[in-house]
Amino acid sequence: MRSSSFGEHIFLHAFIKGISPNSNLTIDHIDGNPRNNTKKNLNLTTNNKNVQKGNHKPGKTGYRRVFKRKNGTYRAGCCYENKMSFIGTYTDPIQAALAVDYFAQRIFGEDAYLNRNHHPEIMEAYQTENEDFKKQKSFAKKYQEIIVKNGFE
Repeated sequence: MRSSSFGEHIFLHAFIKGISPNSNLTIDHIDGNPRNNTKKNLNLTTNNKNVQKGNHKPGKTGYRRVFKRKNGTYRAGCCYENKMSFIGTYTDPIQAALAVDYFAQRIFGEDAYLNRNHHPEIMEAYQTENEDFKKQKSFAKKYQEIIVKNGFE
């Protein structure tokens, strides 16, 4: 819904929350329904965080941000502020999905869309391998380097 005031279009949810059209903030509909513009359902957020929370369809592999390569391996990648970073290549799509989750959680925090929250097999792998997964120093160092290199922190 849009309202016109002095030739300027203002979305209803922005009007309710009192933000101007040229603000760097955006509105998050907590329940995901853009037609539910009740004040308790609207939350101010940044565009990056709002995109993370959006309705995401998994790719051909069935997991978000995991891509199958022609040689049969799986590439994990993550996009932030229009920069794509490829995290690594894995023989197992579940390991690639876990790597994506780790990376996304470091960048987006609680707003991250995590594969493990939508796929029971990844949650199971996360729970059984979580400690070993986090303890791999080379793994953690590699992702920290990617995060710093791309200016994510």
